[in-house]
Amino acid sequence: MINKDKRGTILLTHYRSGGTQLRYILREFLLRSNLLGKSIIDLEEINFDSSYSNKEVITKAFYNNPSGVYKVIQLNNPVVISYLHANGFFDHITKEFEVVVVERKNKANCLLSLPLWERFINEGLFESNKLWTEENINSFHNSLIDNPIDYSSIYNGVYHEHLPTDTPKEYLEKKLTFFQNSVNTVNLICNLFDLPKIYYDDYEFDESYLYENHFKNFSSDYNNLDYIKETYGWKIPYPEKNYVKYFDSFTQEVLKDWGLV
Repeated sequence: MINKDKRGTILLTHYRSGGTQLRYILREFLLRSNLLGKSIIDLEEINFDSSYSNKEVITKAFYNNPSGVYKVIQLNNPVVISYLHANGFFDHITKEFEVVVVERKNKANCLLSLPLWERFINEGLFESNKLWTEENINSFHNSLIDNPIDYSSIYNGVYHEHLPTDTPKEYLEKKLTFFQNSVNTVNLICNLFDLPKIYYDDYEFDESYLYENHFKNFSSDYNNLDYIKETYGWKIPYPEKNYVKYFDSFTQEVLKDWGLV
């Protein structure tokens, strides 16, 4: 994941695949261990901005690389990823940067985690993790079983126009198509450039696994897991790990038909 001979590390991810947490952990590891002896710059997520041309955004992120600087970058916007691929930029990017793919095996949870989290917020439970008592969590769980989340709350990370005349099935299948195509594009790039892959599901609830398998070899003298554990303190302990159970029967039927559950 870290290559001192390159300009930085890029996490190539799809929607809701855990890349943001991993980017934070990587940045903090590099800063606190001083492993590289360089300035660490976190460019966060790369998005196109109407204030700048696409080429200007790309040049700043991937071509303006001063010496003594190591960049940490997250590529998870499907529009940006598709644009980079269509224009052949990954030839340059993979030569200059250490690129690691982050994928989530449970694709249904990718699509369903945001509306579930929004319901959790609306219930006032995200104000403090001290509210996450067994009683409150079970009450939230039971309320969702009795009043499941509607299909129309599902989002794919990028604005996607739907027509007023769309049937519920058309609405949901447009979301699924866009999401699946974005995952396919990431995997296509992964295969084309023989990139390493990390699965979010492997470290989702296990900070020790993440450190032992992806960080320990870089700095055996630095084993402070406190900052990694901090990122796990806000992982909501939903009783049901397959989030589709919290959604209406229509959503469950369509996701099953698409082979996602």
